[in-house]
Amino acid sequence: GREPRVEYLRRMLFMAEELPKRYHGRTVVCYSHAASVALVAALLNADQISSAGVFAPCGVYILTQTAGAPFKLVQDGGDNSAHVSVNAPTTYPWGWGRLREGQEQAEEYWRLARLAGPSVPAARPSEHAG
Repeated sequence: GREPRVEYLRRMLFMAEELPKRYHGRTVVCYSHAASVALVAALLNADQISSAGVFAPCGVYILTQTAGAPFKLVQDGGDNSAHVSVNAPTTYPWGWGRLREGQEQAEEYWRLARLAGPSVPAARPSEHAG
């Protein structure tokens, strides 16, 4: 089945808490699909998920953090023209503000996820279990 949107967002909140703990003082590179722009929103402690913008195919976000200060956005990942010469017509920058259910619903999912708090990703049973 499909993971509920609020649960996905809660996992991104969990990642935003864990990354600085596990990798304090180190450079971390994450790559994922466009819905993970929610991780950017979580790291920036954004009140609105749509404020994180859109994630272009092969887009690059750069965030920095110094000595316990909040994360700061250095580079937005909504544009890939510096390193992608041609985009497939079926791919485009996407963000939670462009959710099929509408931006208002995306913000409600974000509000509910923040209210419920981070959740540890559930372990999935192995597909190869005997």
